[in-house]
Amino acid sequence: MKKLLALMLAAVLALTMLTACGGGKGKDVDISDVNAILQSQGLDVEVKSSMELNTVMSIFKTTMRQNDIYLVDTEILAAELGPLMPGFACWQVYSSSQQYDVSLEHAAANAVRDLIAGYGANYRFYVSGIELIEPSTQIRYWFVIVGAKNP
Repeated sequence: MKKLLALMLAAVLALTMLTACGGGKGKDVDISDVNAILQSQGLDVEVKSSMELNTVMSIFKTTMRQNDIYLVDTEILAAELGPLMPGFACWQVYSSSQQYDVSLEHAAANAVRDLIAGYGANYRFYVSGIELIEPSTQIRYWFVIVGAKNP
């Protein structure tokens, strides 16, 4: 796990240093659906897309596919993301599957809700996420990063 994490972090750092605009995107989360889910759950926050988070997700998606990884230790990964999260006051890494969340957007809403539970709602929230399908079982896995910036 540490070797994979080091590989992903090195790749993200290299990509962000080489490209001024941050590189490619991971699979887009439908932000309007995430906001609708949050509102239906009684949370009055607005989530937006983030180029920085999309860059991180793009690298994770490639690395996870190459190594056939579908779930990660989110606490370890979140702790190691610090150098990649300038400007973010706090963040949450969320990993789930179709057995627990019905869609990538529901997984993203759960990640936002978890971040709010831990740090409060006085932030601007950003989200990026990817969906991976395990070839032999066809189980869908979701990996989400939510970042919060000071207002």
